Amino acid sequence: MILLLFPATLQAAPTPSDAEMGRLLTQARQARNQSHWDEAIKGYDALLAKDGWHETALFERAQTLGWAQRYPECVTAWRLFRERAPWRAREADQNLAMMASWGRKFEVALTTLEPYAQKGERWAILDSAKYLSWAGRYRESLARTSTWIAAHPKDRDALLMQARVLSWDGRLRAAHGAFQQLVAQHPDLGDARLGLAQVSLWSGRVEEARVEVDQLPKETRETPEGKLLEGQVRLAEGRRRAALAQLTPLARQGSPVQRDAEDLIRAAAEANGPSVEIGQTRTLTSEPLRMLDSSVRAKLPLGDGSIGLSHTLHRAELSGAESDAHETAATVAYPLGPLRLSADLGRLTGLGGDPAGFHRLGLLWRLGHGAEVNLTQGRSVIVFTPQAVAQRVGIQSTDLAFTLAGFADVLRLQAGTASVSAGNRRTTWSGAYEHRWRLSPITLSAGLTSRGMGYSETLPLGFWNPRHYLFHGATGTAAFENGRFALLVEGRWGRQVTDQQAWTTGKGYAANLSWGLGRSPVTLLLGWSDSTSGLNAVSVTDPNTYREQSFRWGLRVAGPWRW
Repeated sequence: MILLLFPATLQAAPTPSDAEMGRLLTQARQARNQSHWDEAIKGYDALLAKDGWHETALFERAQTLGWAQRYPECVTAWRLFRERAPWRAREADQNLAMMASWGRKFEVALTTLEPYAQKGERWAILDSAKYLSWAGRYRESLARTSTWIAAHPKDRDALLMQARVLSWDGRLRAAHGAFQQLVAQHPDLGDARLGLAQVSLWSGRVEEARVEVDQLPKETRETPEGKLLEGQVRLAEGRRRAALAQLTPLARQGSPVQRDAEDLIRAAAEANGPSVEIGQTRTLTSEPLRMLDSSVRAKLPLGDGSIGLSHTLHRAELSGAESDAHETAATVAYPLGPLRLSADLGRLTGLGGDPAGFHRLGLLWRLGHGAEVNLTQGRSVIVFTPQAVAQRVGIQSTDLAFTLAGFADVLRLQAGTASVSAGNRRTTWSGAYEHRWRLSPITLSAGLTSRGMGYSETLPLGFWNPRHYLFHGATGTAAFENGRFALLVEGRWGRQVTDQQAWTTGKGYAANLSWGLGRSPVTLLLGWSDSTSGLNAVSVTDPNTYREQSFRWGLRVAGPWRW
């Protein structure tokens, strides 16, 4: 039997009206413009549920997923856009590679770009060089840009990429020269001046970075990268409040500088507060001396500076006898242009008799071109030997230090004088040279150091107290940093002599870890050190066997860094 369906009984799928589609698109765009990413994506999804081939909705949804930092979904969205709008495949692949690299899926990005790079397309060659450098493959990146520049020596974008990779590779002197040459040839190229300012800042030349930032073209200054660098320079200058005003909007928008802005704001909170930190340091020695320091510290912003309060319980055990000393201190630090003022005031109780006071005053002056002078004066109280406690020994000291930082080299010189309250005076001096290799995310350094001091006489204070002392040695460090995880390993080795006796060996190492727990305000701090000084710190005699090991743990909670 054949059934006939009359036209009146057929129901065609309703086609959404242009007005309805326009309304959904407008709602999604309004949410996106207000940085309401989830709401915007839901709006695009509603539109695509009615028309899955809507080109504009597919494109803007993929964009929005990237701004929301939902990178895996974003890559999938660009692939879908490429599939349904094949006439825009090049644009889709360029965006897909960029989003994959932001999500640290560098192989995906490079694989996507390789067909275009093999054809010699300029944009693909330069983008792939950039993503190679982001992956830490600096030599491959420089090889790719160098090959292109050899054939196109006047391509300023390629020259700019090469200078940037040199800076990311830690070759700051070469990068500085490359950026300078670009600025001289193209004064209107804001990105070159931006790179020159960044290299100056990484080299510790804050004043030079400020000059370059002030000369940025207006259009470069208004980019997210320009605003971020302005915030970095303000922080380096000590202008905390102005820096936060610059960085806070950047931390709220979906852009590649959002994470950098968040990191800088968090670092400012940890440096100036508000923050609270608790911790303990346990020290074991080769002598019958054990020490345990338990502390709690709080820090609050004070204008562009900070004020800190701390309380520490010093517990020492010597040959089975325990003694406690309580230390309460307040710290104030405040920047004034190129000057940084600091003051530490406190007192110790539990030493027997009246409380003993201590202080430290500091004045740091940035001279420019990587040079700075630091003058400190203070009084410290010795708490770790019975003889020193019995005599209420304190040390008054004045020190003058000079530091000159280059692109990869640092020279430090120091001279000072100190007076022991029992009537003993000494002079001190030191010099150190350090060379650094910045291999992001690892920074290596190696250096030489010398220091000496001498007392006018030797007193039975119960700790190492030579008439003359001289040390020559070598130092090395390795620092790794990735997001909120940082590890610093240090080592030293040297030869030393006291009072014209035989030369002995002093050596030691230390490891310190800082680990921010996810996106929480909590940071875990761990530290370990082991040193063999070859000198005794408890008995006046010198058995050349003194060894000290310390373990430190702490938790820091930084105040709300996102405003």
